[in-house]
Amino acid sequence: EGVRAAVSNRLSSFAPGKKSPQISASNMGWFKGQETANLIWSFATLNFPCSEMIDALSNCAALRCQTRGDAYDSDAIAKLFISQELTNTAWAMAVLQTYPKGLVDIVYQGLFGYGGPDGEVDRLRSRGMQREHVMSSLYTQMALDMEAPHLGKSLPSGYPQTWTQSTNGAKGGNKNRRETRPSDDSTSTSMLNLSSSRLQLSIGKALHRVGFDHVQEHTIGAEDIFSEDNRQIDTSAFPAEFLSIDIANLEQKVGIEVDGPVHFVTVLDDESDESGQIQSHSGRKKKGGKKVSKGGDNMVMWEFLSNGRRRINGPTAFKHRLLGHLGWRVIHVPFWEWRELKGDEAAEDKFVRDLLEEV
Repeated sequence: EGVRAAVSNRLSSFAPGKKSPQISASNMGWFKGQETANLIWSFATLNFPCSEMIDALSNCAALRCQTRGDAYDSDAIAKLFISQELTNTAWAMAVLQTYPKGLVDIVYQGLFGYGGPDGEVDRLRSRGMQREHVMSSLYTQMALDMEAPHLGKSLPSGYPQTWTQSTNGAKGGNKNRRETRPSDDSTSTSMLNLSSSRLQLSIGKALHRVGFDHVQEHTIGAEDIFSEDNRQIDTSAFPAEFLSIDIANLEQKVGIEVDGPVHFVTVLDDESDESGQIQSHSGRKKKGGKKVSKGGDNMVMWEFLSNGRRRINGPTAFKHRLLGHLGWRVIHVPFWEWRELKGDEAAEDKFVRDLLEEV
């Protein structure tokens, strides 16, 4: 909260219509594309709303890249952002459901050449795009189709087949563009996860016992997702499928997501902080961590509690929202609630019956 307020306050003077002789593109060297992308991406990963901050950052980016009216300078965009930062920014805006027109325009011009000079689209296409960036752009476009169609954004013809890099190296470089950093799988935004855990299989058995028809690891393809305006996407090429549901009843379009630890952000609060408690299905209030002294009184550390306060992270919330747009009713099973049942089949059957009553 403090970071969000501080950034928003510092950038408030850059709001549209503000007049200040000290503010110009030439003296904004402190405004960095990498820092901007990392900041927004961090808030999105934590699922922490920050629309005012993103609007302020959008205004700053527009000031750095704008030439006249609503037009942007492609060279200025290339100097400010590399493609990884643009795709991370686009994904973060989609996760947080915040779409300032200026920043969206900059992202689409920087990635696809829209609004740029003649030949810009072909130049960017020849340069190619890394696989994880393609995935992020597909998720972003899906969200824009469903939540911000008024912005009129679409993906280029032949995308993604003719845009995908065959190697990690960039082709047809731009002297004004900073080098793309190597990909890092730890920051992947993919929502296609086809591994079934023992926890998921155990829940599936309970659902069978109570008569709930379902399949494991149902996948949804691009042809089921994009609006008519984006049918130029080659949905048969890459990727064929990129959304998955852990457990799905296809007839009723009911999805059950089994959420392990990676789906949550653990919130650390002082023991006296009553707002740090959450109510679980079992009725017990739990906390995220506790302070412990190790190595002397002067050394205070946090000890995580496995049953602590948790908040759904950004990727999980984003996936839930997208599935909802596609007509799915999705319910979640947090890992710790199922573990509390300790394999008692009667308790498990009651748990899933109660769960299904939610839909």
